Amino acid sequence: MNELKKIDEGVYVSAQIMEATLDVAKTHGVTLIICNRPDGEDVGQPTADEVKGWAEARGMNFKHIPVTGQHLDLKEISEFGILLSEVKGGALAYCRSGMRSCSLWALAHVALDDLTNDEILSVAKNAGYDLRPMTIGLESVRKAARASIAGR
Repeated sequence: MNELKKIDEGVYVSAQIMEATLDVAKTHGVTLIICNRPDGEDVGQPTADEVKGWAEARGMNFKHIPVTGQHLDLKEISEFGILLSEVKGGALAYCRSGMRSCSLWALAHVALDDLTNDEILSVAKNAGYDLRPMTIGLESVRKAARASIAGR
């Protein structure tokens, strides 16, 4: 079973989870599971529907926001950020290694402009993820979010 890595108050990321992971997550107050993997990414991985069933059997909510590759669009970032801001309890986001989920967390905070890049990089590093290669992308999302707000 994969380790839950705390990246924020009540927010955890993980590599691919299995059913037993949900029992551990529940002890940490997790009420929302977010799957960032597309179905069929790896042979033998549980489908989003399987994990949703496991979560619902434990009274947890489930959301599927599949992302691929290195490009994450603003729709996915915004959806992820909204989920985290509205969750009652904690959230566990997972993907193949946890990196995409951690990246979505980082980009959501950049879009909100509530953490500096250095703070984001430090939090990610403490959880075992090196987001330094994303620094230019973080700044691009920050500028796009500011421009969007200014244009309202």
